[in-house]
Amino acid sequence: ALTLENKVDEDVIRRRVEELSSIVDEALNQRAEERIGERVRVLIEDADTQEGRADHQGPEVDGSTFISFVPGRAHYKVGDYVDAVVTGTNGADLIAQEI
Repeated sequence: ALTLENKVDEDVIRRRVEELSSIVDEALNQRAEERIGERVRVLIEDADTQEGRADHQGPEVDGSTFISFVPGRAHYKVGDYVDAVVTGTNGADLIAQEI
């Protein structure tokens, strides 16, 4: 491709990438919102933020799931599994409440 003629202008490439990224973000956010009310099992990966991954979330690819902290309830440590229900979203990330 380096030696081909009639290359696409850098500004056109940048605009296309921005447009496609916007479409992908919108689809991811919509899919996250569709999960509200869904039961998930979350593996805690960060005890400080109570952040983890549900079964359908892959590292470095998908968003995370954050367990809402409720006073008087357990604060989970790394490696704990939490059964929860999705109560909200933050972009592609899920917010869930322990069941």
